[in-house]
Amino acid sequence: GENPCLNGGDCSLSNTLYAGYSCQCNGGFSGPMCKISACSKNPCQNGGSCTAKPSSPGFECACVAPYTGAICQESICSLQQPCKNGGSCAVASGTPGYQCTCANNGYTGPTCEASACDVNPCANGAQCNPSAAYPGYTCTCPVGFSGPTCSASACDANPCKNGATCTPDGTALGYSCACVGGYSGSTCTASACDALPCLNGGTCIVDSSNDGFTCNCQPGYSGATCSQSACGPNPCQNGGSCQPDNSADGYTCTCEEGYFGVNCMASNCDMQPCQNGGSCEPDGSADGFTCTCKVGFFGVHCTASACTSHPCKYGGSCQPDGSDDGYTCSCLTGFFGNQCQLRSCVGSNPCQNGGLCFQQGISQACICNNGFTGSNCQVQPPQPGV
Repeated sequence: GENPCLNGGDCSLSNTLYAGYSCQCNGGFSGPMCKISACSKNPCQNGGSCTAKPSSPGFECACVAPYTGAICQESICSLQQPCKNGGSCAVASGTPGYQCTCANNGYTGPTCEASACDVNPCANGAQCNPSAAYPGYTCTCPVGFSGPTCSASACDANPCKNGATCTPDGTALGYSCACVGGYSGSTCTASACDALPCLNGGTCIVDSSNDGFTCNCQPGYSGATCSQSACGPNPCQNGGSCQPDNSADGYTCTCEEGYFGVNCMASNCDMQPCQNGGSCEPDGSADGFTCTCKVGFFGVHCTASACTSHPCKYGGSCQPDGSDDGYTCSCLTGFFGNQCQLRSCVGSNPCQNGGLCFQQGISQACICNNGFTGSNCQVQPPQPGV
């Protein structure tokens, strides 16, 4: 009779089955009577047409371009995944065969790969993150930097002084200073010069030496701290005052009156102007000195005396002294008197009682002593009570 097995299925009689037969279906069909096709569940996607086939999996899809694959499930969107950064891909006609719908995350462009980060708006090594919000990105700043583009830092106020290098960081200050040339401290404003080490008006220069400074000394001073002076010990003699300066000697002496020379050692007394044993003292007078004369002498140079007028007669020698007359005469033999003006008597001596006899021309006269009177000192002095 008629074959109950459809779609080319083979029918076999069976004593055990209720129907009395069983079907051996061709590939692509199933069911008791081979009525169910593998295409019945529409396995071909995206408009593909299904044809049952005897070979596994029992059907074959004829895909509509641009879809491919066993069940027309593949397209340029699935094979190439051209839409980046979360964008969704849809097959489209023409070139390139797809269209991207970008996610609302800051990415744009045909393949959702472009963003505001492409021009690297974030400074100082910051990480740029595309964003849906204006301006289309956010910056993740490294430690020490801030601001929308990470371009601001605590270093913008130039806190590091004296040539130091400022580096933004995560400290409380927000920066650290790399000091140079002898400076120290958090802002490089401290130095060894703060202790005022340069003495006597010296100028302190901060440097990178072991001491951290160098002194520029005023003229006449020297040493690491300008403590050494050409005036110590004082080279100026005789009470002169010393002033350090930039002269060849390193100092200048201001001499006391009457002294002169580099070290105030010279004076007008050096020429020994005071005669006859007089002592010389330099001073501010016109001559530059004053003589203190020995007894009997006077004058600017102690050259004058009572002997200057030659008071001693008849060859007597004059010696200045402190007597009332200012001199004493040493008479030649045969003369006497304070000026040797008396000649001793020649021959007999008429003068009695110790009287001194002297010649008056051819006559003789007496100088009486001890109160005697008379031409020859013969009259005794009156006796008391007589």
